[in-house]
Amino acid sequence: MREPRRGITRRKADHIRSFSGVSWAFSGVPDTIKQIVSWDNEVLQGVGEQVKVPSKIHYPSDSDPPPPSDADYFSNEDDLSGAFDTRTETTWGYGVPTRCEVLQWFKLLLLDDEDLEKYLSDAALAHLTRVRRAIQNSGREVLDIIRDYLRLLWKHVLEGVAKSLGRDRVEQIPFTVVVTVPAVWKGYVRSRMRMAIKAAGILDERAAGPTIFQFVSEPEAAALATLTDLQSTCSIRVS
Repeated sequence: MREPRRGITRRKADHIRSFSGVSWAFSGVPDTIKQIVSWDNEVLQGVGEQVKVPSKIHYPSDSDPPPPSDADYFSNEDDLSGAFDTRTETTWGYGVPTRCEVLQWFKLLLLDDEDLEKYLSDAALAHLTRVRRAIQNSGREVLDIIRDYLRLLWKHVLEGVAKSLGRDRVEQIPFTVVVTVPAVWKGYVRSRMRMAIKAAGILDERAAGPTIFQFVSEPEAAALATLTDLQSTCSIRVS
């Protein structure tokens, strides 16, 4: 009698929390890594330093309620984010008021339906269908949403680095941009993501020279980060 085959059962995800994080370093001293921990509107949201920001965006809408009055603003400290007029401002990350509906999970829509069904539960797929419908109702495409989110994120990152180094110095430094992606992403998904990254202006021509760009899988990035931490605490011999 043959012994039953043992394998790994893939559990489909039914809840996904999507966040973005950014770190930077000089190539000459790669072990000195700095993280972006301050995000737009963090004071109004009551958020302190955070290494990641929610990957969500809200576009201006005439149907949004008006911002609260000054009296409401100063009396309601639990939701100071309501002070922003989302009828005229595009908000993202921690800057999206809690009273507004947001677009999120949009990165997953880069995958074809047949691949989504492999990794997401029925509940998650149903939520993603609602996200897709909301994007269509906005008159935009999935790549438009990702482009706009990345453009806002990149602008914020450049401002953060400029505060640390000075804007003139940043303009003189050539960039190498590394984007982490899930290991299961196929070539066509990476290609679509690269299109959004380029459209967001991240690869635009700069006086310092062309921007070098590459993808790294999330497991590989995690392993490299762990290795860097270990090197600072013990000796590692490669045999």
